[in-house]
Amino acid sequence: MDAAKKPIEDVAFSNVRAYRGRMERRDRIPERVRRAFPGLMLVMFLATVDQTAMASALPSVAGDLGGPEHMPLIVAAYFVAATAAMPAAGFLGDRAGHRRVLLGGLAVFVLGASLCASAAGVPQLVAYRTLQGLGGGTLMIGAQATLGELVSPRERGRYLGLLGIAFMAAAVIGPLVGGAVVDLASWRWIFLGYVPLAAGAAYAIVRGIRLTPPTRHAGPSMPRALWRDPAFVLAVAVSFLVGFAMFSSIAYLPAYLQIALGASATASGAVLLLLMVALLTAAIASGAVVSRTGRYRAFPVAGMALAAAGQGTLALLGPAGGLPAAAASVALTGLGVGLTMQIMVAVAQNAATRETLGAATSAVALVRQAGAAAGVVGLGAILTAGFVARLPEEAIRVLGDRAGSLDPESLATLPPGIAGDVSAAFGAALPPVAAASAAVLAVAFVLTLFLPERELRTEAFAEGRGQTPGGRHA
Repeated sequence: MDAAKKPIEDVAFSNVRAYRGRMERRDRIPERVRRAFPGLMLVMFLATVDQTAMASALPSVAGDLGGPEHMPLIVAAYFVAATAAMPAAGFLGDRAGHRRVLLGGLAVFVLGASLCASAAGVPQLVAYRTLQGLGGGTLMIGAQATLGELVSPRERGRYLGLLGIAFMAAAVIGPLVGGAVVDLASWRWIFLGYVPLAAGAAYAIVRGIRLTPPTRHAGPSMPRALWRDPAFVLAVAVSFLVGFAMFSSIAYLPAYLQIALGASATASGAVLLLLMVALLTAAIASGAVVSRTGRYRAFPVAGMALAAAGQGTLALLGPAGGLPAAAASVALTGLGVGLTMQIMVAVAQNAATRETLGAATSAVALVRQAGAAAGVVGLGAILTAGFVARLPEEAIRVLGDRAGSLDPESLATLPPGIAGDVSAAFGAALPPVAAASAAVLAVAFVLTLFLPERELRTEAFAEGRGQTPGGRHA
């Protein structure tokens, strides 16, 4: 009996040792990733902090250059240019190498920032911000595509936390540093401060990122077969809807909190911080589970359900729920988007070959940005029309042309009665916007139900063995 049991025990112990060995190899961070991450984190921080620092500097820019009515152009110039650069960055990265694209993006970004520091008027600043935006969009796609080449889709979630730290640091530090620089010196020093940061990022990229040269190929950047892949198409479609609903909601949330609910700027910022914490927590947790199990479909399904519920809560309660209801809505939305957004990138990258990795990554980011732009315009039109329609005639007469561009500062200058009418009208105008956002997210939820659950690639392209299940698209 003992002799018969021994082979069985040997097999059992052998299986346990093999499983433990796989877990140890999985838990060990590869050297190539450890070397590359400082550069990737600096790139992500640089691309993000520029937008957050400029938000607090815009009033000073307006006062210095004398063109406050043109300030939206400064924001739009960077946003549009960054969006336009994304597909080009993916295309060039697939052919010239993502490391070279990162370095090129840094050069363009620094050149644009240096010119912004010397701008003598709004038209010049808009032109230079456009150039800087081209570099910023290249950095965003270059960093994500480089990570996709270094790390397999299954292991991607393990490293979201580190990149999330860079993103969070930029979101928190940017407005503080931007405000401090404006108070102590001039807004121009914000742009000059990017030069040493970019130099550090370039040094870290040159020293830390080692990628084999891409294989030359004459085919299209994204072959038709890739667009016939349901996993890729659904990942792109869901990303568009997430961008439409999420980013447009964020754009109008601070005004709603301050005008309709009477929250302070600090409280408004805390609610937005709650959104980012919820989003990153969900992204990191889901990424860790996906790395362990290889299964991902349940996360976007649950995520879109949570996000739709969050926006639906805001639509049903509106200003009657007060700040707690708004915070709960934001937390649910952040959790839902966090469970979904990065999973869609991993699914798209899993469907691509090495030759189409950058293009597939940029496609997801591009449609998400396009969705955000469409959402800001579409939901903004609903908000503005609903707000003006609910204003009493006396309030419309007092506001005049300011009815379509109200802010908390101008609200404080209105007579108390008019200010109350304005706050009530703005509070009543937001629920239809939240309802529209919830409907868009509900459509995204339905799409996730059809998302195929495939085996995620466990080998990275940088290892030379990372052929994907989507290799048929080559």
